[in-house]
Amino acid sequence: MAGKPTDTSQAFAGVGVVGVRISKGLSFSPDEVADEALKKIIRVADTCPPAIKEQVLAFRASIHVALVGACKESAACERDRIVYGLEQAGLVDAVAIVRKL
Repeated sequence: MAGKPTDTSQAFAGVGVVGVRISKGLSFSPDEVADEALKKIIRVADTCPPAIKEQVLAFRASIHVALVGACKESAACERDRIVYGLEQAGLVDAVAIVRKL
């Protein structure tokens, strides 16, 4: 579709929608990654009965906690792999920098 999108967070291209996400720092925090994943995994309709909606939102909150924990663990494992590779290459100064992150 030609022309400007009406919402600056989305642009229409061909058959799909392109979303733009902006982080507050250099990358997304585990909390932000979990939020984005949950948007794709769990949705609740506006027409959903209040009791069911409440249960879905409670379930979503518990899944959010689990996802944040998994994201943090994944980031720590990735750092460990980087440190190991740098140590194997003899880059002691780089190892010290990565450990401070």
